[in-house]
Amino acid sequence: MHTNARLTSYRWNTAKSKMWRLLKNVRIRILFPSLIVPLGMVSSTDVLVVDFSDFKNGRQVLLFAKQTAHGRAIPVYFEILEYPIQKDSQNLFVIQAIERLVRILGYRPTLVFDRGFACPSIITHLASHSHTFVIRIKKRKRVTRSTTGRVCAVEDMYGNDVVIEAYDTELRLVVSDKPKNDTDSWYLITNDTCATRDNIINKYYHRFEIEEFFRDAKRLLGLEYVQFKTTQSLTVALWFAILTVWLFERMTRALTKEEQQERVVWQVSEFRYVLEKVRHAAWRALLTSESVGCGV
Repeated sequence: MHTNARLTSYRWNTAKSKMWRLLKNVRIRILFPSLIVPLGMVSSTDVLVVDFSDFKNGRQVLLFAKQTAHGRAIPVYFEILEYPIQKDSQNLFVIQAIERLVRILGYRPTLVFDRGFACPSIITHLASHSHTFVIRIKKRKRVTRSTTGRVCAVEDMYGNDVVIEAYDTELRLVVSDKPKNDTDSWYLITNDTCATRDNIINKYYHRFEIEEFFRDAKRLLGLEYVQFKTTQSLTVALWFAILTVWLFERMTRALTKEEQQERVVWQVSEFRYVLEKVRHAAWRALLTSESVGCGV
């Protein structure tokens, strides 16, 4: 892998050949996940957001990313689902991906999902394994209030923090306040009986941080403009994109007060600021080496 990654030649054919060998390296599938724990990218107290994103050619990436409460989640682990698939196999894929991540980490972190994951198989699996979760459900979902036995849609349920029966499981229904823009409240189910209502809502609120990684990977890092012919190639490219995010996340911690002020003037995120700084440094190094090579 070290040989494949050394793209020191300016010859296009040589660089292309080395990159081709790198993308074919199946050991990367094992290497990068093995770095998650040693690098301390996630702990047992962290909250992981889970979501799918389309990477074209029938490939959906299921990503697990750590919430930061700073606007951008840190990617931790992913798996790729290739379509077409058999009916209901997507839920099984999600469950298997969760269990593979658990084996890597050695514990079960809290997981946060959007409405697309609110299905009996996923919820009963998580509940039966005492895996803490928060999942948003549709407002017309009918549930049973545990104290009275009344069955109704969650939007008609009295109270904003009640115990219910749904998906063959006793759960907690937490309802957010109605937003000022007159959109629907969030109807959240969870098996977390200790956290406050505000804490549960806050966990879902920061779910949207995961979209920032997908946007960065596709646009800033350029994966949106690449046509991957194989899942192996996409896997390698995504792991290097994630490694870049891990590196940049560490670099943002070291930004000085002056650099933060410059970033504000540029009106960019910390991630974009570090990316531009690295790009500028790389161009300066390249121009310097070319000048030396030309005898300047």
